[in-house]
Amino acid sequence: MKKEQKKEMPEGKTIAHGYFMLSLLPKLAAQNSQVRNSSKTLNYGSDKVRFINMVKVGSYVRLNKTIISCEEMSNGGYRVVNKCELEIKNETKPAFIAETISLVFP
Repeated sequence: MKKEQKKEMPEGKTIAHGYFMLSLLPKLAAQNSQVRNSSKTLNYGSDKVRFINMVKVGSYVRLNKTIISCEEMSNGGYRVVNKCELEIKNETKPAFIAETISLVFP
């Protein structure tokens, strides 16, 4: 049997798990933008989630959100797709990039 190798994290630092960082998305998105004159907004899911860079514990992050599309649905609501990038301070690559889908009803 092979001897198991211990993997060291960058600079000996602890990193935050990718899915933990993704779980912050709704809270950060709510601080980032607001939908007015709607009766309800539903999280419909995510597409194309890619974890690109590690987030070292103690790092500063911020969400950059851009609307990709907004389509009217047959029931009068809107299907909104956003590109979300979680930026890490002093890093060139984001922690993750994801497309999120929301259903917004007037």
